[in-house]
Amino acid sequence: KCLLRIDADGKIRRLSAIAVLRLQQDDGTCLVSMGTFEINGPQRIVAEECMLPGTKVQSGEEPRDALQRLLDGKLSQIAQSITITGCVLEVREMSSKAYGIQTKYLRTIFEAKITGGLDGLRRLE
Repeated sequence: KCLLRIDADGKIRRLSAIAVLRLQQDDGTCLVSMGTFEINGPQRIVAEECMLPGTKVQSGEEPRDALQRLLDGKLSQIAQSITITGCVLEVREMSSKAYGIQTKYLRTIFEAKITGGLDGLRRLE
């Protein structure tokens, strides 16, 4: 799910790529994921997070392919109403909180519009 390499200075570097969708209606409202809900036996776990829908880019895959997986999967209910209007590559380099090594994050943001709006859409699985 990520790429590791050793630089000329002998340091391990990590590369992580994701593709996200910034889906907007004509009024500027945007589709976001507000969190996750998990049932683990009697325990109910809610993790709050506000983020654009997205997925990791797999090895040998282009960001556009990852976007198509997202549209075919989690967003399949509304995929036919989505028009991609552009994309932007955002690059950040920082220490990974989870792994503690220098990581370059490549985030391809696909800009899109939805025809018909999101009214009536209650929940995407």
